[in-house]
This record gives sequence, C-alpha cells and structure tokens, in this order.
Amino acid sequence: MKNKLEQKLQAASKGALDVDEFMQYLLSAQVFLPMMNDNEQGLHKDLRTEPLLLDTDGNFNIMPVFSSPEAAKDFLKNFKDYSGGLLLDFTRVLDRIDQSLGISINPDSEFGIDLDPTVIQQLVTLNSSLKEQHT
Repeated sequence: MKNKLEQKLQAASKGALDVDEFMQYLLSAQVFLPMMNDNEQGLHKDLRTEPLLLDTDGNFNIMPVFSSPEAAKDFLKNFKDYSGGLLLDFTRVLDRIDQSLGISINPDSEFGIDLDPTVIQQLVTLNSSLKEQHT
C-alpha cells in the first residue's frame, strides 16, 4: 500500500496532479533520509552523521531521500554504510540543505522525482515565506 507521498508522486507523474500542488504538498510531507551508520548495530552515536550524497555529472551533487524506509531498501543495497536513516519533515531537510545540492525523491523508482538546485532554492524560499506567515 502506498503512503500519501507515494500517491502524490504517482499522480504527479501521470499528470493527474499539478506540479505546483505537488510541491505544496511536499512541504508538509515526511521523508526518509539515509544516514551513514557509525557502528555495527546501525545506531547513530550522535546527530552529526552524514547523509548520502551522490555525484552527478559534476555540476552538482544530489541527496537521495525516500517516501519511506521501505522505499529505500533496494536502492541502499549498493550503499552498505547507509543502512540507517531518519524520518524527517521535508521542511527540516530544506532548513539544513546546502542550496547547491539537488534532491532525488525515490531515485531509480517508477514514481520518483529529481529536484535540481534551482528548484531546491525555490522551495527553501517558499518554506521561509510560509514560516513567516505563521509567526
């Protein structure tokens, strides 16, 4: 069964959901962020562990995030050091991301999306605007 983010990704990929509506939803979604394990039990000793970053064609790096831990399993088989991770609000990722990075949601999946650094910058700006409206 698909979670709500996966349903929205599927609808957007089929053209049944406007991209702007998807981006608005994304700001309220939770994502799974793979993190490097720093011990044998897969537990993190502190919160300064490293997220997975993928090199693209040299223009920018991409941070993969997933709609759920289950959605990450197959992809992460190629990254044995990243079998752990955190469920986070997508806005928390935006609050901490270097805006020169892109984000790939469910990479190598039928229902995934790649967001280049320009889109990330737009989402960071939108998120900041929404936060200001709520304060």
